[in-house]
Amino acid sequence: MGYTFAKRFRRLGGKVNFERDARGSSQQKQLGRSSAIRTRSVKTRSAFGLNSRQQKILDIIKNKGGAAEMSDLLSRITGVTERTLRRDLLVLSSKKLVSKKGTTKSAKYYLS
Repeated sequence: MGYTFAKRFRRLGGKVNFERDARGSSQQKQLGRSSAIRTRSVKTRSAFGLNSRQQKILDIIKNKGGAAEMSDLLSRITGVTERTLRRDLLVLSSKKLVSKKGTTKSAKYYLS
C-alpha cells in the first residue's frame, strides 16, 4: 500500500498502522476503527546504547589487536559510507570507548 492509498483509507474512516518487520522496512496494516495504536519495533542495544554497527566496529578493533584504520573498517563493514563510519566512531569516542590518534587519512582508532 502506498501513501496515497493510506491517505484515502483514513479519509474514509479507517486507520492505518505502520509496523516494522525484522529488516526494519515499514509496512502498513489496515485496522478497524477500534485499534488506532501505532506499533514500532524496539531495537536491542547494549548497556552503552550502541547500535549493531557500532558494536561491530568495536569487535573489529578488538580483533585487530586494539587498533584499526578506516580502511580496515570499510573493508569489513559493507553497505556503509566512510562518513557514516566516522559518525559512528565519533559516538564511540564521545562515550570514551574508542580513541583516535592521527588526522584524517592516517588516523588509527584504539580501544580506550
